Amino acid sequence: MLAQWPSFRGPGGIGVAHFTTAPTQWNIETGEGIRWKVEMPRADFNSPVVWDNRLFLSGADGETREVYCFDTGTGALL
Repeated sequence: MLAQWPSFRGPGGIGVAHFTTAPTQWNIETGEGIRWKVEMPRADFNSPVVWDNRLFLSGADGETREVYCFDTGTGALL
């Protein structure tokens, strides 16, 4: 369970990653520390959930609410 990121601020809500591969720095301009980027079909405020090799994010507009699942290795929308 500690290797997952199941909720806001991670396991137990304490904001601490219990694994050593969590990114600590990134640069949008150079791409440093960024594996992939995707455009969200419907952007919204989020707290990502990461479970194994899946990233879950929500999106909404005035009429629709959706949950998206991405492959963490490739960024492919599943």
